[in-house]
Amino acid sequence: MKIITSILLLLLIPAILNAAIWRVDNNPGRIADFTSLQAAMDATDTNSDPVVVTGDIIYVSGSGISYGSATIDRPVLIYGPGFFLTQNTGLTAEISPATFTTFTVGNATVGEETAQGTLISGLTIATLNVYDSAVIVKRNRITTQIILGNFGTGSPVSDVIIAQNYISGNVAFRIGVIDFTQPAVANITIKNNFISNVNANGDTVNMKSGNSATITNNIFDDGITEINNAVFNFNIIRSADGIIKTGGSAEFNIARTNAAAISGGTNTIDLTDADIFEFGPASDGFFLKTASAAENVDGSGGDAGMYGGAEPYVLSGVPALPTIAEIDAPSFASPTSGLTITIKAKARN
Repeated sequence: MKIITSILLLLLIPAILNAAIWRVDNNPGRIADFTSLQAAMDATDTNSDPVVVTGDIIYVSGSGISYGSATIDRPVLIYGPGFFLTQNTGLTAEISPATFTTFTVGNATVGEETAQGTLISGLTIATLNVYDSAVIVKRNRITTQIILGNFGTGSPVSDVIIAQNYISGNVAFRIGVIDFTQPAVANITIKNNFISNVNANGDTVNMKSGNSATITNNIFDDGITEINNAVFNFNIIRSADGIIKTGGSAEFNIARTNAAAISGGTNTIDLTDADIFEFGPASDGFFLKTASAAENVDGSGGDAGMYGGAEPYVLSGVPALPTIAEIDAPSFASPTSGLTITIKAKARN
C-alpha cells in the first residue's frame, strides 16, 4: 500500500507544484471563487475544459449553511476548518464547520477510477461514498457512514487511508459506520479514529469475506466490530458489544468484558474507563490518564487508542495547514491612519 500511495503522490507532484488554489464559501456577503464545491467541480472555461484540474487545492470555509452534496471526479486536495471548534477553543478563528450531506469520491462505474489521489480533510460529512482507490480521508467528522465501494456495480476499491477522523453514526443491523460493501474492497488502512455506532444492532466496522485491512490505534465506542482478514492492533474497545473476528491477527488491544474474540495473548480485557482515560472537555477528548492501562501495551512504548502511534489523532480535525487563530480588528477605520488589523496564526502538522 505504501508503495502504491507513494507512486500516486509522485505522479501528482508536478500538478501540486503548479496547483491553483480555490476558495469555496457560501456565507452571505463573502467573496469567493465558488459558493459550492459542486459548482467548483462543474465549472468549465470557454473551451469546455474543467477550471479545477488535477492537483488543485480547494479551501472550503466554515458556514452555518450546509454545502449540500458533492461528487469529486478528479484528484484534488480539499480542506475544511475542522469540527468541534466551539468545544476545543483557540484552535482557529473559524468556528463553524463545513458541512455536507452526501460526499462522493470517484465514479461508481467499474473500471472508471478517476479520483485516485484525492485528499479530503477538515470537513463534516453525513455520508461519504468512496468509489475509487488511493483516496485519503483524514481529520473529518463523519456523522452517518463511510461506504467503501459501490455494492451495485461491484467497483473495486483498495489502498484507501481513513485516519484521524471522528466517525459516529446510527446505521442498522449488520451495517457498519465504516462499511465494506463487497469482496473487492481490500488493503484499507483505518487508524487513529474514534468510531461509534449508537444503533444497538449495528456495527462500527463491517468487513466481509475477501476484504483485508490494517486497523490500528482506534477507539471503538458503541457497536459490534466485525473484521475479516485484518491486522487489528493497539485499539481500545469501549463498546460492550464486542468483536467478531475471522482470520487475521489481534494484538496489544484493550477492551471491556464482552470482547472474548480478542481475549488472551497480548490483549487485555475486563477494563473500565477509569483504568484508561482522563477525559477532556470536548467530544474528542479521550486522553490517556497517567499510568493508563493503555500506555506501553507492547512493552516498547506503544500506546493504544486514537492518541497513540506514529500519527496521533488531532483535536477537532484541524488540517495540517497554517490557520488563523485570532483576528483583532477595530470597528471603525481612521481616514488618516487606516485600519490596523492584528492576526495571530498557528502552524499545524
